[in-house]
Amino acid sequence: MITIGYLVVDTKHLSAEEQGGWSFLLAQKNFKSKQVTFNSLLRRPSSLKGIDILWWHFDSSTDIPDIALDPILRLSMKHFVTRGGSMLLSLLAAQYVADLNFEHQRPNLIEKGAWAQESWAKDYPDIRGFASYQGHPVFAGLSGGFYTWNPTLGTQYSAAVFNQSLPSEGSVVAVERLYIKVEEQLRILNEYKVGKGRVLTIGTYFFFNEQRQRFRKHLEKFAANCFTYLTPKSVPRRTPKSARAGTPRTTYWNFEPATVRPFAHASKPLAKTDSRWQIKPNGLLLRREPRTTDQNQFYDIGGKRILVMGYERAGVSEVWCHPVRILRDIRIGFKPAHGEIVWSHTLDPQVVVEPEALTRIYHIGETMVEETIFTHENSPGGGIRFRVDSKGPVEVVLTSAVDLRMMWPL
Repeated sequence: MITIGYLVVDTKHLSAEEQGGWSFLLAQKNFKSKQVTFNSLLRRPSSLKGIDILWWHFDSSTDIPDIALDPILRLSMKHFVTRGGSMLLSLLAAQYVADLNFEHQRPNLIEKGAWAQESWAKDYPDIRGFASYQGHPVFAGLSGGFYTWNPTLGTQYSAAVFNQSLPSEGSVVAVERLYIKVEEQLRILNEYKVGKGRVLTIGTYFFFNEQRQRFRKHLEKFAANCFTYLTPKSVPRRTPKSARAGTPRTTYWNFEPATVRPFAHASKPLAKTDSRWQIKPNGLLLRREPRTTDQNQFYDIGGKRILVMGYERAGVSEVWCHPVRILRDIRIGFKPAHGEIVWSHTLDPQVVVEPEALTRIYHIGETMVEETIFTHENSPGGGIRFRVDSKGPVEVVLTSAVDLRMMWPL
């Protein structure tokens, strides 16, 4: 069983949040824990022996206390990590990684006080959390992203994070998850590999003071994952092999400019047929002629396991095979022979709405293109059918983005 040392400046003067972190740690049955003061480490650096992980959970001041900056004490901390120990630095202690010279760039957003941000959508709850890139062991059992905090105006808050900047030495494990959005510019969980040891910094949304907040189970699972991940290799782990087998792969956020790399691909047709696709007439339809004054009406076409949605005078906004969005921002264009691409969202189509499909009829000079979007009633599939009436060949061009986003609130 691993031993976690809970770092404090003064055992008799803990903030409510620091006391909340200690109470949580005391309740854990899979870890031993004890409070460790900076003064005791300064007097007897050897007291670090027997400790596997040092956790400093600190929100009392935006400045690091003088005792923690003592050169001898910092040297002891560095030796502890480089020789195989681990550290978890949370809330305002996240900046301490720079004082230990594990990081050359101090977090540029350091603040403490009352929460003053409104929810991103009026009258919706404000929920905050963490989003991984494509997985990390600290996200085990948490679907690659989760919430830990649901603040209201005036809730006590603290943070030491990288906002639109990056750590120079650490790797970004998680950015902010804000309701159904991911805010990549706020880097709140970073990892440092120093010698034989590891350091995790969690700059915010790691609050233990409120016992009954709605995401408490997520918070506690996340904290336990962090301790398991930080367990030195020399300490036997009690995690069953079956659980380890389901551990996510270790990835980090990459903020390099996105590039598109071409690649060659060819596939055989699924089937060949000489017959035209016959569509059974349906008396239930609405037909609208093109008018530039028409508003861009929303549409959705869904089966039991798929949803396609967008706007009538644009492409397809999103395609969901629940709980995953498989495509978004689909643009469709038509390129007549020896001509330029004409994008469908620049045209005024005739629109035919039926219960099971949406048809748009475009006219580009003497060329007519009929586009029908449909989904399957029971299976997670759908399609877009094009019928072209033209004197020459017409290329159909389609672009889209793929993000495989999980459906909220996952």
